[in-house]
Amino acid sequence: MNNSVVVISYLISMAVALFLLWRFSHIRWYWHALAVAVALGLGLMPPLAQEAGRNYDVALGSAFLFLLVWGAGEPLFKVLHLPRHF
Repeated sequence: MNNSVVVISYLISMAVALFLLWRFSHIRWYWHALAVAVALGLGLMPPLAQEAGRNYDVALGSAFLFLLVWGAGEPLFKVLHLPRHF
């Protein structure tokens, strides 16, 4: 697998998380805290099988980045007073 595929996958997952924050961010704080906790759980989890491979790593990394950006991005929207759309 080419390195550019990995970088593009990670950038897409972060962009989707930021778009969802911008568009649908008025939810309770504990959902964002739960997303960060699940992301940390995914990050600390050992591989499920010996032959997991690169596709597993990219999928897990994309899910980790999505949850982390979506969970930790909400305070930035509040501090920076960024407009939200309803």
